[in-house]
Amino acid sequence: MFMRSERYALRHAAKQGIVTAITGRVSAVALLWLACQPLASGQQNFDARAPTRHIELTAQEQQWLREHPVLRLGVDPDWRPVDFIDQNGEHAGIAADYLKLAAERIGVRVVLVKERSWAQVLDAARERRLDIISGILRTPEREQFLAFSHPFMTVSWVVLGPADQPFGVGLRALRGHTVAVVEGGYAHDRLQREQPDIKQLALRSEAEAVAAVADGRADAAICQVPAVTSLVGDRFLGRVR
Repeated sequence: MFMRSERYALRHAAKQGIVTAITGRVSAVALLWLACQPLASGQQNFDARAPTRHIELTAQEQQWLREHPVLRLGVDPDWRPVDFIDQNGEHAGIAADYLKLAAERIGVRVVLVKERSWAQVLDAARERRLDIISGILRTPEREQFLAFSHPFMTVSWVVLGPADQPFGVGLRALRGHTVAVVEGGYAHDRLQREQPDIKQLALRSEAEAVAAVADGRADAAICQVPAVTSLVGDRFLGRVR
């Protein structure tokens, strides 16, 4: 998760969230991280239903919470199973579970602000119409307007191509090809920054990116493993790999 960069009272606890070439680290807003850190760290004998032993907050943080009892939340609408909006219009997924637990423990109310795409969520954050995003990867572009906290999970990336066409592994093998990515996503930003010679097809979700490979509009797609594992098996088995 992120918090808006002017939230100086919380920012001291939000200085990490490393992204590497293979994995990206999803981040949680600072106070929410403090509330669920034992769960995220895999602490043994931790009961998520029990109250936390002690959450130390600074005077500034306590004052900020009193002044901001409601946080406006932005969510990737289709990042299953990590973070998404379900058929009932509710926030769901792994990040949603962390967020609910943490919000209860620090006594804030979270209000979902629905957007149609990930790119629109980022636009809302830039325009300060959001206070937090429940799951986001750290990039230089996003650091210009967001502040990040410690990570609560890691995700791996995969390059998908047509099942009947062999292709090389690595970004160099993608040069001269059309690659489907999520608009405004980590892969989108990184390719623009480091591999501008790779033609990108920016789409609203990873489901649309995989579909673009399956129907021949793209030569490959760069996706996150959690998001595409069930997607490929359910909808594109035998068409992409």
